[in-house]
Amino acid sequence: MRELTLHFMQRFYGEGIWPLLKTYGIDSPPFEFEEEEETRSQLAALFFVAGTRRLSGLSQSIEVVVASPCIDHAEAEPRRLAATVIADLVHGAAISRLLSVPLVSFIGTGQEIRLVPRGAERAAGWHRVAERVLSVFETLELPTGSRCFVSHDEVVWAVLSETVERDRTRLPTVALNGLYHLRDGSAFPAGSPFRYYYEYYRYNLACYRQPVLEHLLGRPLRGMLVVENVQQVKAVALARRLNGQWPTEHLVTVPAPGRAGDERATRAAAQDRLTIDELPSCCEMGEGGEDWGREHRAFWEKICHSWQELSRGSFRRER
Repeated sequence: MRELTLHFMQRFYGEGIWPLLKTYGIDSPPFEFEEEEETRSQLAALFFVAGTRRLSGLSQSIEVVVASPCIDHAEAEPRRLAATVIADLVHGAAISRLLSVPLVSFIGTGQEIRLVPRGAERAAGWHRVAERVLSVFETLELPTGSRCFVSHDEVVWAVLSETVERDRTRLPTVALNGLYHLRDGSAFPAGSPFRYYYEYYRYNLACYRQPVLEHLLGRPLRGMLVVENVQQVKAVALARRLNGQWPTEHLVTVPAPGRAGDERATRAAAQDRLTIDELPSCCEMGEGGEDWGREHRAFWEKICHSWQELSRGSFRRER
């Protein structure tokens, strides 16, 4: 799938993305396949871009994989959840099983309810969104200790808040400008009326922090590997600085495409967004895919296949 990965990287970001990734520590090929043939073929079917280190060199320093799906596009309605939730979890689950370490995911419903204006009015909807994502997480056969945390949970929110406050003096607001913008030069939320995103971003960053992960998992950890897409490279790099000497590695995936194949799915127009409920029928029975491009169909067929394989537990089992 390397050619398809490069195709979408070029389509979404252009050639200039590669030197930019290096500035955030993403400068190594994703991995050298040293595992058995079946595992090599399964991982090769996924969409890894590059990383801070080769996967083959991580086994002694990594004790948890973090892969959290994006949910903000759902607008408190589970039916709007994009199929990217499955793509995000599949990549994290595959590496979690390969390394035989727990997978941890965060569902950012607390940010939506507590920080977005009038978010509390839609709390019930966001709770249903969290339940839908949890239902996907629970289909996966994962190493012992894997957890999916919802940030609206009182205990989880308190743990995140403690780290957010502790980091506030070390993380100036200006460092958050343009956190999720890579190629368009935007410094959002600077200059916009959406100032609440500064706090939203601080809570997102806390999900990569050593104190949060160790507290929620209840034990010391030697290090963390984030398996998330290109849009997260700035955020993970900031967390790496805050974590100091504690290994904070990042294996980068390509963002999932929308129906037209020329835009990231979570930012595509509504008619071009493939939802989490549409994906199984589209991939398994070929329904609703008449307007798909060849590359788009190939991407989602591979994601569906890997999801099915991981749900059956056919990736290498934990030690």
